[in-house]
Amino acid sequence: MQDLQRPQITKSGRIKDGYGLRPVPRDELPSALQNEMGERYERLLVISDEVRWRKRHFYLLTRCVTCGEEGWRAWKNLKRGTAGCRKCGRRDALGREALIVPRWLYRRAQAAEQRCINPNDANYARYGARGIEFRFASARAMARWIQDNLGLERQKEIDRIDNDGHYEAGNLRWASRAQNVANSRKSKVTLMFHRFRLEHPEIRYADATLRRLFLEGLTTEQIIERYHRPSCKPKGVYGTFSMPDLDIVSQ
Repeated sequence: MQDLQRPQITKSGRIKDGYGLRPVPRDELPSALQNEMGERYERLLVISDEVRWRKRHFYLLTRCVTCGEEGWRAWKNLKRGTAGCRKCGRRDALGREALIVPRWLYRRAQAAEQRCINPNDANYARYGARGIEFRFASARAMARWIQDNLGLERQKEIDRIDNDGHYEAGNLRWASRAQNVANSRKSKVTLMFHRFRLEHPEIRYADATLRRLFLEGLTTEQIIERYHRPSCKPKGVYGTFSMPDLDIVSQ
């Protein structure tokens, strides 16, 4: 094992051997970190039950199963799948040349992950909040799956085949902007809206109300039943009422 008392600083200023890390007090050690010895994160194996920390970040001592290099890695990076071995670089756990994904593809996968798991993301309400899950182990795993199975088409967008399905293997494809928009919930609601106007002209919900009901997931039968339900509010009096577009209905 390397001498942990003597710092080894790289040109970028990164500490290689864990210098500056200190043991975690017992009362500060999370229960999830108490049994990490022997756990493997891709090519990195945790080889000690000792946990160290610096600036509220926890570090575990790991060994690369490919080249044998040992070092302290941030626990959060191990869990995310972003920690790696700099020495063996582009080789996987079996010594084969690893699949390196383009940065632009990795960023798109990261954006998809954030839409599903981060409540502070601007698009979380349309993804994670309505039950769309990110089912890959990491953003890098998603990018690798796309490159392996779908190839690289930077001019196109990543689209879920089932718009109500999850980000997972088998439910992704490359699509043009027009295809992506046509597969969105908004486009599907537009088609449902015009079909409903054509088939049920007696239901006098305003355009905004009818679209909202479809977006909430109500079926045609549920909307009709709701309209005929007694209410103290007037129906079919206020708002805009559009005529059905026959070109859209024909789709």
